[in-house]
Amino acid sequence: MGSWQAGIDAAASKFPGFIDSQVTPPVTTDGDWAVVMIFESPHDLHVWLDSEERRSLLSAGEKYGVVTKVPTIVLVEGQSPPPGIAVILHRVSPQREVAFKAAENELLLASKNFPGFTSAVLVRPTISDGPWVSATIFSSEANLQGWMTSPERAALLPRLREQLSTDFVTYTRHTPFGSIVRFDGNSAQVTPDWKTAMIVLLVLFPIVMLLTRFFGPAVEGLGLNPGLTTWFSNVASVALLTWVFMPWATKVFAWWLDPVEGAALKPTIKGIVILVILYAITLAIFLATRSLQFWDYSK
Repeated sequence: MGSWQAGIDAAASKFPGFIDSQVTPPVTTDGDWAVVMIFESPHDLHVWLDSEERRSLLSAGEKYGVVTKVPTIVLVEGQSPPPGIAVILHRVSPQREVAFKAAENELLLASKNFPGFTSAVLVRPTISDGPWVSATIFSSEANLQGWMTSPERAALLPRLREQLSTDFVTYTRHTPFGSIVRFDGNSAQVTPDWKTAMIVLLVLFPIVMLLTRFFGPAVEGLGLNPGLTTWFSNVASVALLTWVFMPWATKVFAWWLDPVEGAALKPTIKGIVILVILYAITLAIFLATRSLQFWDYSK
């Protein structure tokens, strides 16, 4: 097993964007082995995952009894895990590691009794002072939520929390309109509405201005009813906001929108100042550039 994993590490290290790899043996009674690969970008990771070198090594690993139990889980910062997978981060003091693993083992044994359970792994920190990462995998999101919201899990969480320096959180999830959701135990922390509204305003104003200036006249030129022109403009603005610009803005301002990491006073004030400056720049551009002013385009 060791020599096979060394071959995996050596092969992966030759690929662009490779940062580190680690093999994690089961640290709970019924857990599974896990191989963690860290790359600089999702693209670099997928080049490795789809490579012929990796396929050959996986095939060779079968003689060592290495069999892939679940599909590869790809985690990207700021993006949701795949459906049916809960990825939870734990901050554990070194003197509490034994008790922490025992608490995790209790959770694992309980989760196996729920419909759709597939696998679970517990990964040691990949960097100094980093979090432990647990991944619980079910066959569907509905089955996963059945376990995550169950009384059985809730009854075991107090013992787990006793071993942590801060409460655990699931891997961050973004919503289309700029909110970030973190699940602490059975409750959720969400970006405050006023922060989401500030990001929406930053993105929505230039979209509306540009669509009114360029898209509206183009549609009017087709001879459509003014009501239909307005409707099509709204469709375009909602589509651009939801699937193009808000995901981008949410990623850029994730440090501020995060209900945990962005809740402190310093990042909150910093984000407000940056947004106010961006508001001013945006207004200055549109108010000073006649060609962008829809009320003046026909003059």
